Amino acid sequence: MSTRTVTGTIHRSDDAPWYGARVGFALVDGTATMDTTYPEDGFAVTAADGTFSVDLAAGLPMPWRCALPDGDSFLFELPGGSPDPISI
Repeated sequence: MSTRTVTGTIHRSDDAPWYGARVGFALVDGTATMDTTYPEDGFAVTAADGTFSVDLAAGLPMPWRCALPDGDSFLFELPGGSPDPISI
């Protein structure tokens, strides 16, 4: 199974960077609820400037859910192929 590096920067609502916060990732089964997760789940801890980096399974037929420390979440596709990091 191939992996891709996912990077990003997150800030609080007052625009200050998160520090030491957990950014969670879970594979989502498109035929079930967003709570259906798989063993490839992962998480990243943010650095002092709000950045994070995590290696996730790529090229699977299901999207990833990213859960931010403030409770927001969103879905994204993680294609295989290029080894270049993807920024979200």
